[in-house]
Amino acid sequence: KVRLGYLQAQQALELLRRHCMLCDLSPPDPADIWALQRLHVLTPGDFAVVLRQNRLRPLASAAEWVAALQLECSAKEDGKRASVGFLA
Repeated sequence: KVRLGYLQAQQALELLRRHCMLCDLSPPDPADIWALQRLHVLTPGDFAVVLRQNRLRPLASAAEWVAALQLECSAKEDGKRASVGFLA
């Protein structure tokens, strides 16, 4: 079995830069980079989800990409989101 961890800050930044380039967007500015570095539960799959969303609802900037990635991270258990349901 292989354990895949979360992206490191530099890996996440490189993915964001590549996706911005692919979507013909300006590169992320320092505020976008700072916000991205605060996402500690980010995975390549989150970028894939946002890319699919981008096909239906195009994102206009790196800041919008980061906001969409923040939403993906907030939905994770490690993202400290409150659980729904009954406790055993």
